[in-house]
Amino acid sequence: MFVGRVSFGAVVAFLNGYDIASEKALLDGFREWLAAKLGYGWNLVYWALAEKLIFPDGRPEEPWSPETEQHAVAGLIGLIDKYFDNLASNPEERPETV
Repeated sequence: MFVGRVSFGAVVAFLNGYDIASEKALLDGFREWLAAKLGYGWNLVYWALAEKLIFPDGRPEEPWSPETEQHAVAGLIGLIDKYFDNLASNPEERPETV
C-alpha cells in the first residue's frame, strides 16, 4: 500500500477513513475526551482539539516543516495511545458522545 509522505493531514485522513470503516467505533469518544482535557472545544473536530494540545502556543504557520509534521503526527498518535490506555483502565469513564 502506498501512503505517500507522512503528514498530520494524511494521518488524520487515514484515521477518518478507518473510523468510518469501523462504523465510528475507532474514535468513539476521542473528541469528547480531548475537549474534556482542554476544558473547551466541544464543538470542534478531534484534529483541531489535538492541534491545540500538541501546539499549546498556537498552530504553526503553513507550510509546516518536516520536523513540525513529525511532531504533530507523534503528538496525535501519543494522544490516541493515552485515550486507549484510559479506556482500557477505566472503561466506564468513556465520555458521552454527541
